[in-house]
Amino acid sequence: MSSYSFTEAAFLGLVQAVTEFLPVSSDGHLALANWIMNTGSDDTAFGLLFTVTLHIGTVLATILFLWSDIKALVMGLFGSPDRRFQVLRMAFVIIIGSIPAAIVGLSLRNFIEDSFFNPLVFGSGFLVTSLFLEVAYRTKRSRQKSLASSDEGRPVTHRESVIDWPIPTTKQALMIGLAQSLAILPGVSRSGTTISTGLLLGMKPETAVRFSFLLSLPAIIGAELLEVLHFQSATPIDLKPLALGLACAAVGGFFALKLLVRMVRDFKLRIFSVYTLALGILVLGVAILNP
Repeated sequence: MSSYSFTEAAFLGLVQAVTEFLPVSSDGHLALANWIMNTGSDDTAFGLLFTVTLHIGTVLATILFLWSDIKALVMGLFGSPDRRFQVLRMAFVIIIGSIPAAIVGLSLRNFIEDSFFNPLVFGSGFLVTSLFLEVAYRTKRSRQKSLASSDEGRPVTHRESVIDWPIPTTKQALMIGLAQSLAILPGVSRSGTTISTGLLLGMKPETAVRFSFLLSLPAIIGAELLEVLHFQSATPIDLKPLALGLACAAVGGFFALKLLVRMVRDFKLRIFSVYTLALGILVLGVAILNP
């Protein structure tokens, strides 16, 4: 099969939208949905192209949601020397944080392509996500008293310029980038690993979340460009399901991101940790018993 039906495209677009920003792994859920529906399994290249298209949709949602931050960074280049210095610092730590994912993505490209349709891989990835979230949850709980007496626990907001909130250190950016490189594998949540790592490194929840989203843009866009450049198909491509999937991912992703922001105040990591743990065990169990 070299295409998806409109129903499949819309469904997968919504799966991408809902799971991209929640710490549960959108790639893992897309792989799971493909596995359950048995779609795209006979055309791995097209399945990966469709996944890239869905990621473009959620990238558009991210850019729209972070537009004030992106605008502040661009305008800061034309501001005072202090503003320009802050912009360059932010650009530097984003580049540092993007390097690990670029290295892993280029080195393991073939393995990543095969793993998308391997339930043993994305099932194990869900367990990795659960571990990150559980550790971050326990760390946050142990610091709850200090969070309650500071502004660290306040929700994400766009009232502040991205230049005004604490910029991560080079070490923090590198460690978060290493965590992001794990999320190249399906089942490992990018937002879950990066936000959890930021919290473990002592970052404020607001800083960890917003830096996670900013860091995702070059990593995802780079992976998409690489996949498009290497895409080859022996059959004609139907662009209509791709367009529908992209639209569903973009619109649904924007609202899912707004929902996540409202949840940051309580940051209910335990819910997602239990969910990905149960899902990982279920997927691995079914895959092992029914190879």
